[in-house]
Amino acid sequence: MQGKQAFNIGTIFKVAMMVCFTIIGTLAFSQSDILDIQGNIKDSFSMKKLESVQVTVYQNGKQYDSFTTTSSGKYSLELPLGFDYKIQFSKLDFVAKTIELRTKDIPEEDMRGGFQMSMDMSIFEMQEGFNTSILDKPIGIATFDPQRNSIEFDFAYTEQIQEEIEDEFDRLEKLAENMEKMLKEFDELVSKGDQKMGEEKYEDAIAKFEAALDIFPDKEPAPEKLALAQKKLDEQNALANREAEYQRLIASGNNRIKTEDYKEAKSDFEAARDLKPEEREPKDKLAEIEKLLEALELRQQYDELVAAGDGFFKEGSYEKAIGKYETALDFMPKESYPRDQIAEARKRLDNAEAEAAAAAERERKYQEAIALGQKNIDSDELKTALRNFEEARTIKPEESLPKDKIDEINKLIKEREAAALAADKEAAANAEQDRIDKEYQAFLDKANEDFDKDNLEAAKENYQAALGVKPNEKFPQSRLDKIDQIIRDRQSNEEAEAANAEREKVDNEYQALIDKANVAFDKDLLEDARLDYEAALKIKANEKYPKSRIARIDELLAERAALAQNDAAEAERLKREEERRAAEALANADREEKERLMEEERLRREQQAKEEADRKEAERLAAEEEERRRQEEFMNNANTSTEDEAEKYYREARASEARAKAKAKEQEKENVIDYLADKAADASYTRKQNKENGRF
Repeated sequence: MQGKQAFNIGTIFKVAMMVCFTIIGTLAFSQSDILDIQGNIKDSFSMKKLESVQVTVYQNGKQYDSFTTTSSGKYSLELPLGFDYKIQFSKLDFVAKTIELRTKDIPEEDMRGGFQMSMDMSIFEMQEGFNTSILDKPIGIATFDPQRNSIEFDFAYTEQIQEEIEDEFDRLEKLAENMEKMLKEFDELVSKGDQKMGEEKYEDAIAKFEAALDIFPDKEPAPEKLALAQKKLDEQNALANREAEYQRLIASGNNRIKTEDYKEAKSDFEAARDLKPEEREPKDKLAEIEKLLEALELRQQYDELVAAGDGFFKEGSYEKAIGKYETALDFMPKESYPRDQIAEARKRLDNAEAEAAAAAERERKYQEAIALGQKNIDSDELKTALRNFEEARTIKPEESLPKDKIDEINKLIKEREAAALAADKEAAANAEQDRIDKEYQAFLDKANEDFDKDNLEAAKENYQAALGVKPNEKFPQSRLDKIDQIIRDRQSNEEAEAANAEREKVDNEYQALIDKANVAFDKDLLEDARLDYEAALKIKANEKYPKSRIARIDELLAERAALAQNDAAEAERLKREEERRAAEALANADREEKERLMEEERLRREQQAKEEADRKEAERLAAEEEERRRQEEFMNNANTSTEDEAEKYYREARASEARAKAKAKEQEKENVIDYLADKAADASYTRKQNKENGRF
């Protein structure tokens, strides 16, 4: 029963919201740049006006206004245009709704005179378990339509939100129907989770508790048990991670000992010892590493002394090298390398005196060649100086001074040769530049003359010729750009005039077809009107009006066909019903008295059905009167731009009326079935009595 009520609530809500958004109209307002909103706030279920509804207006995200409705349920707002608004309707124990009005991007010239909107709103009471996050989004979004010069709601968006709300009510209905099954499934999942907890299979337990919470998100004890299972799993994982990290550190430390990376190995084993202080292996490994480090330190001191000795050896400081090698032997007496190096150093010391004498002679010859070279440079005898420094480079190839002097002399020779060549080139370049300047100026003078006379093509040719002589000059290019712009402007004006003429022709043809189609539509010549609307669409394929009219024609034709079919079916049903009743009367003629009593019962039921039908007919007539009043109000307030929305509303209203009629027929059918069932039961009783009395 609760689920069925939720479904009915969703249906009422949809109808109420469609009414809310289809009665919006836009009219010029006496106060400039103002959006004037008037409306009523009602209960979505009973459609009664609501009091104590909080209406809060946000302008560009900040609160702009807030007030509470009185018992009349009416509200009104005056909102300056040029801003984006969010309007929230809320009430205690009701689900809040919001709408968005986007007026920020309305052009200033379209704001003049303002807009007026009639907008009703309906909200419904909170239903247990209803997912209110659906209405975190606005129920309606309105923006400015420049084609209609009005503020229009996106009805497709609103219908989507309505469908989400109906789906949520359907979910609640199914939830109510399956409650017993779901409770049983919930208890089973919790029990299985407890079993997995006892087995210390915490991941499986978490899965069971989460599955239970998928059925009832907050039902105890599932949340508490889930938290405990997660805690146990975290503790279990922490222990497993601790063991895995310990094993990783042990393996890493052993590998680093093999690669003699003792400092990092020590760090690994210290971390392993801190993780598991009770284990012996990290402590033993740390003691082993200390011994290895002591031996490594001894080796490092030996290597440092040998490296220092090698350095002195390479420098030729053989006495110092011998001292370092002998100290290294004190650390590691068995090593042969220091002994070999000491022997070699002493040998080289013996040869040092002979090499020093030869070096002194070579130095004398080198300095002599350097001095001669510098003397010849000073006297500007560059080629002779070049030979002197080349001789010095031959004596001491490792010295940089001879090479630097040779480079300096060659540079001076090349500079003097280049200076002479540059003087010759400069004279030739000046003569060529004079020729280019004269040729350029001649083209430029002719181009300027043609430009002043509006001989644009000739001027363009001469400016281009001037650029050919001097490609980097800006003036010819600026004149060429100006000539191209003048030509484009003249062409653009001609094309614009042609385009305007063609547009006017298309508009006239389109409007003539629309006018003709409207006349046919008003005369109920629907097929003729359709052809003209389709012809108008071929001229302007993006126009909405002919599309909406064609859709309306299709709806009218379909409605007429459906009504004709329903009338024929109803006539056939009544005929069959009459034949059945006639046959039944003949078959039961021998039980006239019984039939009379049954007939009285049937008449009583029919009277009840008639009274029920009369009551429903009265409700239907009242609804039609209310609909007629709404239609008159709509026609008085709405402009032609909302015609399509109005037609949609009337179409849905007719569909609602058809559903009501179908429901009434279904009730009548159920009454007949109940009557036949009672009749069959009476007949069975009569046959039983006849059999007991010996009658057949």
